[in-house]
Amino acid sequence: MQFKVLTIVTSLLAATSVQAAALPTTPLSSLTQLTTQTNALTSTVKGLNTNNILTTLSGVLGTVGQLISSIGTGSNTFNNASPTQLNQAELCTAISGFTTAQTGLLNSLNAKLGLISGSLFGLPITTLLSILDGVLGTFGTQLASQVPACSTATTAGFAGLDFARLKKTT
Repeated sequence: MQFKVLTIVTSLLAATSVQAAALPTTPLSSLTQLTTQTNALTSTVKGLNTNNILTTLSGVLGTVGQLISSIGTGSNTFNNASPTQLNQAELCTAISGFTTAQTGLLNSLNAKLGLISGSLFGLPITTLLSILDGVLGTFGTQLASQVPACSTATTAGFAGLDFARLKKTT
């Protein structure tokens, strides 16, 4: 059974990596796209109930995998950006929006944790959320160093994500 679930997770991650490559090429548009993607996922999680658990969680599983891939692509966008693409003030606003969206997602997942953990998709989603946790930590460090105008706010925003994750595990 676990092998089948792992196969499903691997297949979904492979399928979503193609979509993640379509992310915009500037740091600002990447952050905006990541925020939009996160907000859409949050709406899906909020709509989760016992009547739609299997169909919704399979979609959540694929979307979390896609979000992980997209954050990786967004990270590469920052690495490849020219100094003229790093407008500090605009990026600070976008980073704040991104961390707020991530906090909302993690709080929504926390609210639905009992429903999720008792389902067939509980283990794969927990695994993907652990991966997302690591990816967000790395991305937060990168953003704090590459957008120094708001590194304190960025660090605080990602620390808020740590708090949201902490609530999820208790």
